[in-house]
Amino acid sequence: MKLPSLPFTQYERVICIPTYQEFEFISEVLQDILRLPYKTLLLLNNNCRSDSSDAVKVDNDHLHNWLLNFSHHSDKNLHLINWNGLHILLMDRSHSDNWYPPHEGVGLARDELGHLACLLIDKGIVTCPWMWCTDGDVRLPFNYLDHPSIKLGVELMGYTHSPAPLELILYEIGLRYYTLGLQWVDSPIAFPTIGSCIAIHAQTFRTVYGFPKRQAAEDFYLLNKAVKVGPVQYSSTKTLTIRGRPSDRVPFGTGQGMRLIAEQNLTCELYHPHIFTILKDWLSVLNHASDEDLLEQLRTIVPDYPYYSKIQKVLKQSCPVAQRIRRRFVFFDCFQTMRWIHHMRDTHYPSMPVEDALYDAPFIDIKDKIQAPSESTLDEWKTLQHQIYTQELSARDQLYKL
Repeated sequence: MKLPSLPFTQYERVICIPTYQEFEFISEVLQDILRLPYKTLLLLNNNCRSDSSDAVKVDNDHLHNWLLNFSHHSDKNLHLINWNGLHILLMDRSHSDNWYPPHEGVGLARDELGHLACLLIDKGIVTCPWMWCTDGDVRLPFNYLDHPSIKLGVELMGYTHSPAPLELILYEIGLRYYTLGLQWVDSPIAFPTIGSCIAIHAQTFRTVYGFPKRQAAEDFYLLNKAVKVGPVQYSSTKTLTIRGRPSDRVPFGTGQGMRLIAEQNLTCELYHPHIFTILKDWLSVLNHASDEDLLEQLRTIVPDYPYYSKIQKVLKQSCPVAQRIRRRFVFFDCFQTMRWIHHMRDTHYPSMPVEDALYDAPFIDIKDKIQAPSESTLDEWKTLQHQIYTQELSARDQLYKL
């Protein structure tokens, strides 16, 4: 990637946003950025796939044309726009010559933005070596661009969804339930993986080779790599508001999750809480057993775990004594932890209705039995959502590193 021939000035911060059918919402986040106390360059990747719907292509075209109504300079498919004093570098992936192929999408869009941000940082056009990665349907707090407290790595920010219909309240509760469960078992990867809430140092971005070029879960896999090479700080001082809306941008995630819950008449299930009790014992063995006893002790906890052969290969690798515990968790990372939980769900402890799981979970502070979700209990579930958010907030400001 080459630096485009555009009249840049110098900026203190860079923000990266992929836009996909977000014309309705983008002006709000632009207003938020404009009021932040740093001179900021916003990188927008206005993208769609060749197989995206006509509605997406028309919406992206509206955004493209609206932005180019403002003063701008162009270099091929890049446009430097002055939007009411905010400089926006627009990457045009919304027209047929530049569409992504099928099965590509947000991961590739975020990756292109990240590499462009790195180039601008390398050239001194952006003076801060961090890039802030978010989305076009968020609202940003005033301290959003404050410098992270760590020198390298990733800063994760908190989130809330608004407006939040009941199906989204349930989905968000499920996200926090998983994070709180991992925190309770002392997992070294007990943080959320939401692409709207990431700030990453340019050096860390390069070390992990950027965002995985996936149509979904690019945030999950980026953090899975990043936590192995540097710290991940889950900040309690910054919280973004994410707009709640159905979406088909990716095949799974928040938009699809809330759509599925709505289609199932507000039926929502969570992992059985006993899975986390067993995971707590499993992680204790990973932390304390010798290499010679590790497999035997793990088999007493989960005899049918399907990846013992992979652990055995890890143990056979030459490794300094001081690194032996770390290498176990480099293997038993975000991905393997989720695999382990899914194995337990599929073979031992099926998921439970959300109201039963929350009541039984030792890591959720709920005193009274709650009713099944319905429109008549919307206020009750809103209160519960806030309680769980507050509980997770008190558990933030953690630093993770494998």
